[in-house]
Amino acid sequence: MFSLTAILLLLVGNISIPSIQPINAQRQGLVNNQTDTSQGMTKIIQISVAQEEEGYRWSNIQGTNPPLRVLTNTNNTVQIQNPTNEKHEMIIESKGNEVASSGDIARHSSGQLFFAPNWTGTFEYHCEYHPDTMKGTVLANRQ
Repeated sequence: MFSLTAILLLLVGNISIPSIQPINAQRQGLVNNQTDTSQGMTKIIQISVAQEEEGYRWSNIQGTNPPLRVLTNTNNTVQIQNPTNEKHEMIIESKGNEVASSGDIARHSSGQLFFAPNWTGTFEYHCEYHPDTMKGTVLANRQ
């Protein structure tokens, strides 16, 4: 009887079952998690700080200082890992104006940046402390 009730709830109700994705793929930025919440859609982007000979860079499975693809009218969350001995801060700008910031991310720590643009377009992102080497673009598209 419980199984039949659960099946009916799934068919009739608005219940979603999250997909199971490998944890390693999430850690490496291989997946962009998208979760339907009561306040709308949430997209998760993962990125890390990498130290190279020339200095620090943003990095994930897509490469160095990769373009970040976000959705308009969506709660986009950038999860940032900082395994270095320096603090970092990710800032997103539009035409020179700051529109989102992670705040300082302490050394050997992690942080998040929340960004929900309501228009399509291209934004820039950079590190407050290393703007010459840690920079890239944010592409906002409709869902």
